[in-house]
Amino acid sequence: MSDTGLPLGLPGARVPVIGTGSHVPGWVLPAVPAAAGTVRAVERALVHHCGLAPEHVRTVLAPEKPVVLGEELTAAAETADSVRSWRYWVRRTERRTRR
Repeated sequence: MSDTGLPLGLPGARVPVIGTGSHVPGWVLPAVPAAAGTVRAVERALVHHCGLAPEHVRTVLAPEKPVVLGEELTAAAETADSVRSWRYWVRRTERRTRR
């Protein structure tokens, strides 16, 4: 383990961090430009606070095809021999009207 003593500090830990703030043209959801910053912040937190080695986090911003998500998860699962971690976030946008 790293000096943090945390499981993500194990040599076999792998974490893909994948995010996008854009959508296909004509999609009803608005773009979320802050998504890239959030992805980078998650990457930094994993390394600086959780003990993950920088070379063990794989960051992908705005993948061109949805299949990239599956490819990255598969690669992490195949190369990790201790901790495999991923999180899927969905941003919902709702407009609420006041009564």
